Amino acid sequence: MCAPARSVVVEADSSDTRYSVALCTYQGEHFVADQLRSIFDARPACTELVLVDDASSDGTMGVADHALEAWSGQAVVEVNPINRGSRNSFERALRLTSQPIIFLADQDDRWHPEKPARMLAQFAARPDLLLLHSDARIVDAALQPLGYTLLRAIEFTAEERAAIRHGDAFGAFVRRNLATGATIAMRRELLEMALPIPAGWVHDEWLATIASAVGRVDFLDEPLIDYRQHVGNQIGARKLSLGGKLGRAFDKQGDFYERQLLRNTALLDRLTALGPRVAPDRLVTVRDKLAHLRARAALPKNRVARLRPIIGQWMSGGYRRYSTGMKSLVRDLFHRV
Repeated sequence: MCAPARSVVVEADSSDTRYSVALCTYQGEHFVADQLRSIFDARPACTELVLVDDASSDGTMGVADHALEAWSGQAVVEVNPINRGSRNSFERALRLTSQPIIFLADQDDRWHPEKPARMLAQFAARPDLLLLHSDARIVDAALQPLGYTLLRAIEFTAEERAAIRHGDAFGAFVRRNLATGATIAMRRELLEMALPIPAGWVHDEWLATIASAVGRVDFLDEPLIDYRQHVGNQIGARKLSLGGKLGRAFDKQGDFYERQLLRNTALLDRLTALGPRVAPDRLVTVRDKLAHLRARAALPKNRVARLRPIIGQWMSGGYRRYSTGMKSLVRDLFHRV
């Protein structure tokens, strides 16, 4: 287990409720008005809304402009001339924010009214807290609950919860992403260390991983948004059946290992560049993960021949510390090359 994070302590005024919302849209005409209303109705009120549209060709911006006309707060709106993808759009939105706390928002969800108050209270009480995420209620397109929450859908384990609560969020996030962007709030100080976001990373995963490497990350174990699941989701949170999980294990890996190696090389480069803000054991962890990924990438095509190196990685703890345990082992054992 990694040592507890070195905390980035920020002077905080407990009465300060200023925050920005960074919202990105793309082909979101059906849901964006509902999301904007929920943000405007939440308390304390949003100080600044930054909306970046990724060259939508539907009526998204007309709907958004109409909703913004009914709001008296500060809004910054920018439309990409071409489609740049969610990573670049969220990075641009983050750069346009100006307030000390930044909330991320997706176009198709709905905030619960108490969301800002619950999260701002945590930042006010904990000067070392750099990034906070929450649970979410999973709903369908009509906002009907599907009977489970986001953290349940991603199978957020007791071990992962304990690691984060005890200050070792990095040890958890180096294995897999646990923080969904629509539930995240962060201190502005994180942007200096996390931007730009390298290719291959989703914005929320990168932000949470960097935050966990340099400061304190935590979660609120309560749903603070309704997280819509519909046919247009870019990244969803539906629970997989056993058949669905097995299907993933047997799918071709394609360039999975190559992408993982590139991503974690970029992570090591960024943490190295951050110098003394990153504890040395964090760098060791990423180097060890890269060695684990190289071993997985070198597995032979013959499934029988894979057994020995796979067992070796299991016995050394590589799958448990740097991948998703038995799930990754099964994937390596059965995937088609």
